[in-house]
Amino acid sequence: MAAKGASDEELVAFLCQLDSDRWSSETARNYVQTCVRQNSVVSDKGGSMVCTDTDSDLKNEPSGSMEPQLKGTRPKSSTTPISQELKPTGENEDMLLRNKITLGLQLARLERQNVCYEFRLNRQYSASNSVGPAGPLQCLEYYERMEELEEIQKEIEASEKDPRGAAPIEKITLRFRYNKCLVEKGRLQEALAQARARFEADAIIRKQVTTYCVANTYDEHRLPVLYPYTVGFTLKNYMHALIPKGSARPRFLLMRVLGSGGFSTVYKALDLGTLAIVAIKVSRLGEDASKTRRWRYMVREAEIHRRLHHPYIVQTYGEPLYINSHTQRTLPTCDSSCNEIAISMELCDGRDLFDFLALNSPLRQSQTRVQETEILLILLHVAEALRYLHSQEPPVTHNDVTFRNILSTNKGTTWKLGDFTLAKQLQSNEPENITALAGTPYYIPPEKLGGEGIMGPASDMYSLGIIAFGCYSGSVEIFIQQTPGQDVAQAAARFFDDHDCAICTPSPEVREMIVRLLSRNMDARPSATAFCEFLQKRLESVHRTAKNGRR
Repeated sequence: MAAKGASDEELVAFLCQLDSDRWSSETARNYVQTCVRQNSVVSDKGGSMVCTDTDSDLKNEPSGSMEPQLKGTRPKSSTTPISQELKPTGENEDMLLRNKITLGLQLARLERQNVCYEFRLNRQYSASNSVGPAGPLQCLEYYERMEELEEIQKEIEASEKDPRGAAPIEKITLRFRYNKCLVEKGRLQEALAQARARFEADAIIRKQVTTYCVANTYDEHRLPVLYPYTVGFTLKNYMHALIPKGSARPRFLLMRVLGSGGFSTVYKALDLGTLAIVAIKVSRLGEDASKTRRWRYMVREAEIHRRLHHPYIVQTYGEPLYINSHTQRTLPTCDSSCNEIAISMELCDGRDLFDFLALNSPLRQSQTRVQETEILLILLHVAEALRYLHSQEPPVTHNDVTFRNILSTNKGTTWKLGDFTLAKQLQSNEPENITALAGTPYYIPPEKLGGEGIMGPASDMYSLGIIAFGCYSGSVEIFIQQTPGQDVAQAAARFFDDHDCAICTPSPEVREMIVRLLSRNMDARPSATAFCEFLQKRLESVHRTAKNGRR
């Protein structure tokens, strides 16, 4: 960042990083010029501009200026560049950090405004009820009205407890706002009920919108939030409060929740050191965390994942952060006082494989069928990631290869394996006895559930066989119906004989390979290397056939 402050071009660059699928430099620049400002600055004594609406940010801007965006209009235009919101830094590192936080807040606001706008107008979800008056946007408005009601109720209660009492006009205004919100909440509640249980695309939108409005928190604090969190230095006072030194200094601005499960939550965040948009996986346990099995999983994940470097594996950045959430201090090592681990990693800005397949399910008849080359590339990328893991000395097993843990990036052309919570480095190249059963049901191979109680690289290949089956068939119902531990290979073979595949029709060679991957016998399953070689040959064959067909 230049000493004289940041320019609009820097915000354009950040916006392109935020979602490269949607934004080019030109579209981002036009958008920044029209909506980066929204009555959010006041002049300070020195004449420079300082962001002052951080309270609104913390509340996700539920009222006032956000309502026009929720109704499908572009944010208000402005002529004041972002650079005027930033104070000159000179050699002052503290002011540089404050400026970075201001930019991060603008990014968080821009992204949310754009999500509201795109959900209203995006024709990808073209079913009449998907984004209509009773669609997911109404869900967003409903949750915001609920939050606004809670805030107003707190103001009313505070005014009643004040011995001096609020002025009569203030009480009337509060009551009026409350009653208006209550009526709006009732209307939106009806719309919310109508918006449930529609197509897969609606479910995906609702999940994203609900995450923004219901689960968009860190430790009960509404996002965006500085991380590691410190009571004395927050987004309400960051322009003037004393910046904590050393391990208490904030490292990231948590912008939004991307997903959560088990004992971890993943956030989209701005790295305040590198100014990169990253994903932060925060895992926390309660008291005596170091004595629990889950805590051992978390520590092991941090140690294994940071050593892995492969183009089809989600990359980590730097060392994990070990935090004591009670003292709000970052620790040099993972000692007994640590109860929170944060891993900074690459942000995969596309969908996971589950959502990708859902959008190409039989209910999405308006879209063309997925080409076999797309499925083969997805499987090849995951197989290459497993080949890398299994080639380590000693091998690393992932132990949780599922649709949700396969993520797309680069506009859907690259797929990466993530979530190494259950990953384990074996003692040798031979299968090992398992000490505890862990994994996602229906993906767990029979050798883990049967009398053998063992695991190895072939266990990951079984899970990849389920992924391959689902990528073509569009269903994993046969695995859900089977008794755990039973041989499902023959059931898969019968399915291919008796049913049409909803996503893409596999060739006989691919069908045979999938059945082999699902074999009950670990030794009968192809290795990751053999599967990669098969997929590469199959891709070459498909390309040759397509080329000859065009002649």
